[in-house]
Amino acid sequence: MVKRFYSWIPIMVCGWAGSGGAQAWEPGVYSIPMATRGFTVDPSSRNDVISFWHAVYMASEGYQDRVKWTGDYAGSNGTTAPVFAGDVERRLNYFRAMCGVHSNAMVNTDAPVVIDPADRYRPEFVCKKSTAAQAGALMMVRTYLEQRSFGAINHDPPPTVAGWSGMAWNGNAHGNLAFGVYGPSAINQYLLEESPRDVQSTEWNVLVGHRRWCLYPKSTDFATGDQPGRYVPGGELVPPTNVFYVSQATGEFRTQPSTNFVTYPPGGYFPAPLNSPFWSVSYPGADFSKAVVSVKDASGKVLPISDLRYNSNFGDPALIWRMPDEASVKSVYDDLSFTVQVSGIGGLSVPVSHTYKVTLIHPDRLTSSHKITGSTDAVAGQSTKFTFTPPSGTESILIGVSKYQPAVWSETAENGDTGAFIKRAVGSYALSCKMAQYEGFGVIEGLSSFRLTFPVNYDLNLKGVPEQIIELDREIIPGKDAALTFKYKRGLMSTQTCLDVEATQDGGVSWKRVSSITGLSDTNYVPKVFTKKIALAKSAVPMRFRFRLKSIGGLVFSHQGLEKLPTGIFFDAITTTGCEWLNPKKQNSFSKSTKTFTLNNNTAGFKMSAGDNVSIRMRVKLGGRWFPYGDVKKVAVVKN
Repeated sequence: MVKRFYSWIPIMVCGWAGSGGAQAWEPGVYSIPMATRGFTVDPSSRNDVISFWHAVYMASEGYQDRVKWTGDYAGSNGTTAPVFAGDVERRLNYFRAMCGVHSNAMVNTDAPVVIDPADRYRPEFVCKKSTAAQAGALMMVRTYLEQRSFGAINHDPPPTVAGWSGMAWNGNAHGNLAFGVYGPSAINQYLLEESPRDVQSTEWNVLVGHRRWCLYPKSTDFATGDQPGRYVPGGELVPPTNVFYVSQATGEFRTQPSTNFVTYPPGGYFPAPLNSPFWSVSYPGADFSKAVVSVKDASGKVLPISDLRYNSNFGDPALIWRMPDEASVKSVYDDLSFTVQVSGIGGLSVPVSHTYKVTLIHPDRLTSSHKITGSTDAVAGQSTKFTFTPPSGTESILIGVSKYQPAVWSETAENGDTGAFIKRAVGSYALSCKMAQYEGFGVIEGLSSFRLTFPVNYDLNLKGVPEQIIELDREIIPGKDAALTFKYKRGLMSTQTCLDVEATQDGGVSWKRVSSITGLSDTNYVPKVFTKKIALAKSAVPMRFRFRLKSIGGLVFSHQGLEKLPTGIFFDAITTTGCEWLNPKKQNSFSKSTKTFTLNNNTAGFKMSAGDNVSIRMRVKLGGRWFPYGDVKKVAVVKN
């Protein structure tokens, strides 16, 4: 492994090579807060996999706010909150359920450490797995901070590293190790086995030891040790660390035998963000030494694989190989399928071959039909019935009615933060700001302006500069010669900073850049007011817009420490020409079994008159998440 002291992106060492469940999840029937184990998912059902992602996987996001670490970097290992350990347990069992392994694994149960006869050192006293893991996590970061060394990222750390103890040694010797990530994100890295950007692939990657210990069917009792790191502008950046205790005591092994192949990615539908360049298959007692792997894409083309290896040191025997770039993607729009055939497998009572199909999906995109059928006309003052079929796994239904109207509005900042915007910016600055507070900077149009700026120079969890996004909360129907127009001026906005104006026509599943504004100076703000006019193609499909401020590397001006200066970009007077918009009038709620909708003045949310045009659309909830509206059903209101 190449070690560079300035680099602390995830660096990991392979897992040790030694010796109850809550309410089960099912679509629409699950606990809030989400259970942490006892899951079952049907990978052959695309919608079930999507529901499982949003209900279970996403329930462990936001763990950074729940870690509540009580230690310090002077030597106190501290503890983390039980709810944070639950986040880790849930994330582990999410992966296990997706891979067809029992999902009743437990994390931080107060089980005592495992002491192997071959262990070089032993804890000074009998302690818990979680305590040893916590000590190991702090030992790794203290060694980095005090000795400028990665010497503690080791399953056999020498007594000379900072914070060493027999207890910390035990945690490292019996655990997976992560440097640069912690909590559920460490679990992700263990499963994905990705190689850091500045490190060549080594044994700990291509043998996927972390993954195999996490997915080992016999394991039941794990522990997590974490410290979340720290970043203070102008101070030292402290990377987070994780020790995930994977060793099992004899009495902790599951006695029920496993008779399934465990593959990663698993067969069936699988979220593309969790894809890995290293694919694997394991089976108890299997001999893969003479096995052959063939991978084909959806067209039947055989893909070139590399780094084919057989290994039996981590959990069950496994075959591992590296996929080509076209199959290692982590972002797809359309489903992407591959068929894997493993043949020539040996071993007593072991199948001689195994064939399975992996389909990578976008977990925020439903491909099920959302169409509403019925007449294209509705008689004013009367009721008109429409029909639809909800997608499988639907938990609730909304039928939204909107009115087509000319887009004659203009969004200005004079109304403060109450405009038609969805704010996804983070930090301690206002979306709408008074321009007079920046002496000499001037105004755009009125007294106030919309503003996007970076709240901080660096975000420890994102490992970069946090992008800032606001979305115009209006749906536009572009007509002939349509355009989006706004005025803007650049504050302190470096030449490595840009504002992308993006559009979506699928409810935000995918965004396309339609224009971009780049900073002009690395030293001064630019008080000149510019007008941006963006031509729009005519379309019957509703379009939404957002403004995204991002850094493309290099110098960053942030609000933090520069609160009195006009950092970022300011814009105002957002208008459209040649467009209609869908003015939302009412959302009608229905049960998942509903298949009809009756349009009248009550369900429309206004008194419909001849000459009006309305849209009827369906949106559904899966996994506790409301998905975007589906296809528009345009209905013309006619005279009685």
